[in-house]
Amino acid sequence: MQYFMSSLPALAFYTVVPTILCQSLMAWAAKHAEPSTMAMYPVLQPVASASLSWLLRSAAPQLREVLVAPAANTFGALPVVIGLYLVHVL
Repeated sequence: MQYFMSSLPALAFYTVVPTILCQSLMAWAAKHAEPSTMAMYPVLQPVASASLSWLLRSAAPQLREVLVAPAANTFGALPVVIGLYLVHVL
């Protein structure tokens, strides 16, 4: 029970802050970006999440116990990025 209670602030932070930030940025982008660019976001989100996790694990070693390292599924990022580039350019 104590573990659950000590994790409540982190749970509240990650429930509220990313939601508010992401929704605000999506609303801003919807006004300023092309619809095709907006459609790329859901595909690129896992790549960005894995990259951020790797960056945070490198920058703050104490987070290595908390954040799961991106695994072999990270290799899927390259085809996703190439595909999005091709869609955007063509």
